[in-house]
Amino acid sequence: MRAVVVVILTAATATALLSFGMTAQADAQRVIVKPILQDTYRVKFIQVKVLNDHEGALSGDGEFKMFGGANGKQIFIDTCTPAAGKSDCDGGMNDVSPGEVVKLPASKYVDINVAPGGAINVGAYGIEEDWEGWTPPKLPTWAETTCKPIPGAHYVCDYWPQISKVASWLGAHLNSNEKLGVVNVAYTAPNYPSGNISVRSSTGDYILTFSIEKIGGVSPPLARQQ
Repeated sequence: MRAVVVVILTAATATALLSFGMTAQADAQRVIVKPILQDTYRVKFIQVKVLNDHEGALSGDGEFKMFGGANGKQIFIDTCTPAAGKSDCDGGMNDVSPGEVVKLPASKYVDINVAPGGAINVGAYGIEEDWEGWTPPKLPTWAETTCKPIPGAHYVCDYWPQISKVASWLGAHLNSNEKLGVVNVAYTAPNYPSGNISVRSSTGDYILTFSIEKIGGVSPPLARQQ
């Protein structure tokens, strides 16, 4: 005759076993959360000094249409702000002569997040319009990533190949209007320059003055590891 063993669980025992099972399940699903801290920097475009207006002595003043940016973000560089749905407007940069300095409003900046040890690249490009009209080129997808890690250097980015590629791409895609020189510079931590920075364009058409300022830190989406 086969013996039958009946195990009677008390309420307390059942609760304990259930709790143990739920804890084990939670442990199995638990992940280690490691925040990746980033610093926020503001690249502020301060002024443009015109050296060559691309106009003859009897042709009047130049009409500059320029864009500036940092790490893949770009804005229109002028004393005005483009209306909704527009990519440019006619401000102080639309009537310039050699030696003229166009001071930009405080709103002309981009904020970027940079991982510790990362690089900041700043650039500008544009044309002298001659009232012919133009369509600003949209940067390709690869230009928005902007960061090529340097092997063996954690969080450090090498922007120089990307900068050269962006400059070449822009030169090929701007229309037949007179192209202005390009500004392309990069700085790696901890050597971000302080104060105002002035850089002459590649063709000597203008000098762009900007600043780089740390304005805070952020915690981006948490990195989850099993």
